[in-house]
Amino acid sequence: MLDNGKRILISDTDNRTLDRLESAFERHGFSVIKAKNKPQLQRLMDNHAADLVVLNVDFDQMDSNHAFRFVGRNHTVPFVTVSDVEDRKTRLAALEAGADDHLIKPLDEREVVARSRAILRRIEQVQRQVSADQNALRDQPTFIRFHRWIVDPAKFEVHSTSGEELALTTSDFNMLLLFLNNAKRVLSRDAIAEALRGTKWSPFDRSIDNQIARLRKKIEDDPTDPKIIKTVRGEGYTFTADIETHLDS
Repeated sequence: MLDNGKRILISDTDNRTLDRLESAFERHGFSVIKAKNKPQLQRLMDNHAADLVVLNVDFDQMDSNHAFRFVGRNHTVPFVTVSDVEDRKTRLAALEAGADDHLIKPLDEREVVARSRAILRRIEQVQRQVSADQNALRDQPTFIRFHRWIVDPAKFEVHSTSGEELALTTSDFNMLLLFLNNAKRVLSRDAIAEALRGTKWSPFDRSIDNQIARLRKKIEDDPTDPKIIKTVRGEGYTFTADIETHLDS
């Protein structure tokens, strides 16, 4: 099966690895772009040039911590991280930073392609479900209000009752909608990961908690003492704010 239209960004210092992965992805219908240094990598990411990134955590003398911060900042794009040395701590750090998978060299290019395709399929399934949910909301009340925020699901917009626009990434907005659609219910990390990513949650994966922390910073009056999205110890999270729905007049 060909995956036409999807673009893969590969960042690695080993030209042989780059060539092998490029050939493997292109055989399956992907287009490939390569970053040869950190500025080029950042520029391509800023331009939203890729659907998935294969990133060597030692890329261009980039230390692992810097690489993981880079993954965290660009968490809306799926990442497959690669390490030259098998190290459990590095693998866990990559997954906690938001990487969708982590592989160890020497790489089997067929496995890299297979894992990348599986990630992209899961994301497409989630996007289709989110799109279906959005279409369903068009036949329901247009605006959802909670606390001092007003949500327009059809336009992917959030603003305060005083008119201040709230900037949310697509993933943050989808997280908020998930909570709004399940208000007063406890959502486990497994349920959140399945709904937003189509994957199972790993106990070593901190990306769900990190994303909720980011969302709290944007919608809570005091993120250190959250009143809207509360932690249920040992269970998950629950959206406790009262919700009002309004038709567009």
